[in-house]
Amino acid sequence: VSLVHERERTNHVIFSCFDLDTCAHVRAMSAALRVGWLLDWGTDTSMALRRAHDEGFDAVHPHYLRVNSSTAEQAHALGLAVHVWTPNQRRDLVALMEHGVDAVITDEPALALALREEPRQILPSGR
Repeated sequence: VSLVHERERTNHVIFSCFDLDTCAHVRAMSAALRVGWLLDWGTDTSMALRRAHDEGFDAVHPHYLRVNSSTAEQAHALGLAVHVWTPNQRRDLVALMEHGVDAVITDEPALALALREEPRQILPSGR
C-alpha cells in the first residue's frame, strides 16, 4: 500500500484477494485505493455483490462461469465493476463482453484484445 502511494500509482493498481478481511483491511488503510474482492467459485455471487458494496469495494472478481447479464447489471447498479477470471476461449470471452463485464483476467490477452476490437451484432434481450 505504501509503495503504491509513494509511486503515485493509485489510479493504476487494484488490490484483489480471495480473503474478505484482507480486502476490507486495504480499504480501511486508504479510500484512494481501488479494491476488488476475488470470489471463490462457490461464493454466492448475489450475496457477494451486496457485501462488496457494503464494504466500499470498487469491484468484484468472480469466476467467469458465475456471471451473466443479470449479475453484471446488479453489480453496476451497486456501483461495482465486474472483472472475471479466467476465460480463455473465444466463445466465453465474447459472451462475457455481451454480458457487460468490465474486464477479464485471462491467459489469452491477445485474443481478448482482438475480440474487443471486432464489430459485434448485439441481439435484443432474450435471444
